[in-house]
Amino acid sequence: MEVKGVTRRPLILVVDVDDDISDVVGKSVIVGEDDVRKALMRYGIERPEDADVNAMFSGLQVYEKLKMEGRNPEIAVVGGHRLDFVEAQRLIRERVKKVVEEIKAPVEILLISDGEDELYISEVLRDIAPIAGFKRVVVEQHLGIEGSYILIFRYLRKAAIDPRFSKYFLGLPGSALLVMALLSLLNLLDLAVKVLLILIGGAMIVRGFNLEEPLARTARDLTSRLKGIQPLSIASLTILVLFTLATLFSIGDALIEDQPWHIKLSRIFKYSIPLMSIGAISYIVITRILYKVIEGDLGLWREAALITVLGGVAFAFFNLGSYMEATKMASYTASLIAESLIESGFASYILISSSIAAISELIGRTNARRHE
Repeated sequence: MEVKGVTRRPLILVVDVDDDISDVVGKSVIVGEDDVRKALMRYGIERPEDADVNAMFSGLQVYEKLKMEGRNPEIAVVGGHRLDFVEAQRLIRERVKKVVEEIKAPVEILLISDGEDELYISEVLRDIAPIAGFKRVVVEQHLGIEGSYILIFRYLRKAAIDPRFSKYFLGLPGSALLVMALLSLLNLLDLAVKVLLILIGGAMIVRGFNLEEPLARTARDLTSRLKGIQPLSIASLTILVLFTLATLFSIGDALIEDQPWHIKLSRIFKYSIPLMSIGAISYIVITRILYKVIEGDLGLWREAALITVLGGVAFAFFNLGSYMEATKMASYTASLIAESLIESGFASYILISSSIAAISELIGRTNARRHE
C-alpha cells in the first residue's frame, strides 16, 4: 500500500486473544520470523491440536509469500488476556503499538485469526496502522463417527475448562438447576419453572446485547463505593429497602383483594403509607441521629422536625384508613371527603405535626445563630 509516496511495510499479525501462547512459550509478544518459528515448534509439540498452531502456520505462509515478492514483511504473534475479553483488547492494542514503534517504519497490518473474536480486535488497531487484510483460518476436518465423538468430547472439555465458555456452559445452567431444585424442595415447582425461564431470558438478554462488561463495571463501582460507606449507612439502607418492599407488597395485596375500591384504598391508607413512614423514620434515626450522637453533635432539631412530620403523616393516614374502613361508604362526594378528613383526625394530625416541626426548626435555627 502506498500513501502519498510512502510504501508501508506489511506486518503479519497473528492474534491470540486468550493468550494461550504465553502458557507454553512464557511471553505474549513474539516478533520476527526466527522467534515465531521457534515458538510455533514449541507450541505445536505441546498443543498440536490447538487452532492457534494453524493460525501461526498461516501467518508464516503469508510472510513467505510477501517475502518472495520483495515486500520486506515482518511477522508477530501477540496475545491478549485469558479471562477478560475487554482487557484482552486493551493489552493487544498496547502490545501491537509497541511492535509497530519498534519497526520504526510505516506499516500496514495483515491480521491472521482462527476465530471471530479477532474481528473485534481489528477495530481497536485501526488508529495504530491501516488494516490491509484479514485472514480467518478454518481447519479442515475429515472425521468418522469415532472422530466426531472425540471432537465433541474435546469441545465439551474446552467449554468446561476455558473460563470464557465455562460460565455459560456450566455457571448459568448450574445456577438455574440449583434455584429450581431449592424451590422444588419447598413444593414450589410452578414458581421454579418461572424462575428458570427468568434466568434463561435474563442470560440471553445480557449476552445478546453484550451487557456483560457494563454490568461487571457497575458491580465493581458499586462494590468500591460500598467499601467506603459507613456500617450505619449500610444498615439504614437495608432497613429502608426492606420497608419499601413491605410497602409495595402491602399495596399489591390490597389491590388484588376482591373488595370494593374504598376498602382497598382504606387498607393502603391504614397500613401501606404508615409502613413507609416508619421506614423513613428508621432511616433518619440510623443515618442522621445515631451518626450525629456518635460524632458528639447534639444539634438534632432538623431531624426531630422530619420525624415529627413523618410521624404525623403515619398517624393521619392510619386514622383516615380506619375511618374509611369503618364507615363502609361505597362512594365519596366532596363533602364526605372533607368530613372524613376532619372526623378521622387526618387534618388535625397533619396540622399539629407541621406546627411542631416548624417550632422545632425555628428553635434550632435560633440556637444556631446564637452560637455563630
